[in-house]
Amino acid sequence: MRRMPFPSGASFAGYTLVRPLASGGLTEVYLAEHPRLSESVVLTVLNANAAADARERFAARAATVVSLDHPHILRGHDHGDFQGWSWVAMDHVDGPDCGRLIDTRYR
Repeated sequence: MRRMPFPSGASFAGYTLVRPLASGGLTEVYLAEHPRLSESVVLTVLNANAAADARERFAARAATVVSLDHPHILRGHDHGDFQGWSWVAMDHVDGPDCGRLIDTRYR
């Protein structure tokens, strides 16, 4: 995993970053806590250097995620911009990701 732009313990858009979870081409993903939420969330942050069209697509998708309400879809809590970084907060489910399960259990 490459070096994440925000260290564990940093404050970001009112959330406290607990630890990094993943890193992609344009996004960084963190386990985070919010002072008013009783559970941890996943905070996906779009790189501040992303092109304008990528930022627009991210914002549109984040708004869609937060608007969804279905028992089989992870709940989106909030989204926005913080010091040039676009972000979305969603439910956190502890455990392995689907790729890891397929590799280890369901070859």
